[in-house]
Amino acid sequence: MKPPSRKVRRARLLLYVETVCVDHAGIPNMRRMNSEDLTFANELEDQGYLVNHGTGTNQRWRLTDKGWAEATRLRRARADRMWRAAERETRRRMTERLLES
Repeated sequence: MKPPSRKVRRARLLLYVETVCVDHAGIPNMRRMNSEDLTFANELEDQGYLVNHGTGTNQRWRLTDKGWAEATRLRRARADRMWRAAERETRRRMTERLLES
């Protein structure tokens, strides 16, 4: 299995930032961050998706309106994918039950 693309990894970080803003007052767990994550966070800041109110290992993030809009779009797309996957699984189970009877 090939590793996720840069675009996917960046989207995942934006969703992590959203979770940090909602659940942890914008304070990320720096022990879970690697250099690529920090690079992506800097890019997100440069592109206007977040504002970093800290420095170094004492960062505190706040999403901008642009960041909230993109995180919402990504969450909705994920929810749609999960819904479709659950529908396929439900149909598969129903078919199995019909075949068993």
